[in-house]
Amino acid sequence: MSRESYAQHWYPNAKARAEQGILDAMVSNELFDHTWMASIHQLQKQLRFADGQTVLDAGCGWGRLLVGVKHFHPNVSIDGYELTAEFVLKARELLEQYELADGVRVVQADLLETELPRDHYDSLYSSRVVHYIEAKELLIGKFHAALKEGGRAMIIIPNRSSPYQRRVYKHAPLYPIRSVGRIMEAAGFRAIRYGGYRFLPSSRRFAYDSVAARIENALAATPIGRFAGLAYVVGDK
Repeated sequence: MSRESYAQHWYPNAKARAEQGILDAMVSNELFDHTWMASIHQLQKQLRFADGQTVLDAGCGWGRLLVGVKHFHPNVSIDGYELTAEFVLKARELLEQYELADGVRVVQADLLETELPRDHYDSLYSSRVVHYIEAKELLIGKFHAALKEGGRAMIIIPNRSSPYQRRVYKHAPLYPIRSVGRIMEAAGFRAIRYGGYRFLPSSRRFAYDSVAARIENALAATPIGRFAGLAYVVGDK
């Protein structure tokens, strides 16, 4: 998907979701559920958040992970960048609603166009964004430049090795996670490693502290994690 088609896809998509109530339904269904906890668990495990750190959420959407990171790590600062006004508004609304806005900045911007601060972030993550973007080398190079020396990046995309995703995912072509890793390595990232998580669908029936959440984390720690719904790659600067 080119830069232009990416924007053309998401601007009307976000507007329609907000106007039709789909966005509010997503928030109701996915915030504080077992898959939310699975994502936060993996971010904590891989990025090692600590008090006083500055974190980048690259493509923060409606704030699902922003809320989670800030909930469990109130003393980190987070910059969330998001393309669409509707999702930015919802992210800010949720942060205010749960009294988590202190130290969080949500910016409406195209990651390919905006200037990220250089050597600024202790860690960054990008969840379900990079596979949409054709100019992956440009974007990942910007991620590398934005990190401090010794910083760490985690990129999460729908897993091409997942039988479920191969059957149902229609939003964009599924992209190999190891190809993302090779681009990261070419950009200067070191110690590249891979994993996967998320086996069960989102559901408000299963809370973040439910048995389903524990099952998600347990399965991700086994070899079958490579067939999970989401794949990730982590690299150090």
